[in-house]
Amino acid sequence: MRRTSIFALTLLLGLVVATGPAQAHARKFSTRVSLSYDGSAFSGQVSSNNAACESARNVTLFQRAVGGDVARSSTTTGSDGSFSFALPGENGLFYAVVSSKNLPGGYAHSHSCNGARSRTVRAGTGGVLGAGEGRGGLGGVTDGSLPFTGSQGVMSLTALAALLIAAGVVLVRRNRARSRGPSSTNQLM
Repeated sequence: MRRTSIFALTLLLGLVVATGPAQAHARKFSTRVSLSYDGSAFSGQVSSNNAACESARNVTLFQRAVGGDVARSSTTTGSDGSFSFALPGENGLFYAVVSSKNLPGGYAHSHSCNGARSRTVRAGTGGVLGAGEGRGGLGGVTDGSLPFTGSQGVMSLTALAALLIAAGVVLVRRNRARSRGPSSTNQLM
């Protein structure tokens, strides 16, 4: 009986020491930011799969410019993640950037919200830039959105891929024909 009690106590003590305190971990939550312009103000929404990542976020409005983009204004999101910048009569290309945010955590826990960038918005004529608009980069897109995403872009890429495959087939056949040469067919006869 005494041996069993000592064994059980040793086993229990071993489990307590082995498991220790809660495991430390780091977790990052994704963040998305939208932006629109109605002629008098830019407005947008920060959204996340964690509600704590939506409120009290720092958002900066940038205007694209030759030689480097310019920060035009900054604000903080409301409790629902919404924000706005009152800038009537603007012209140009704009985007919003939300900075990363650390969330309060417990012992050895690190929780944070990722930063994000909106799509580029054209002020003055309205609308969000599509593929091929803007400046620089493949298809003129430099804000992280995918080029060639419209129906014409997909068709163009499909046609280009088919052309490259056909060219590859022709080259392979030509190389095989050259490697066989005229003498290899005479040897078979």
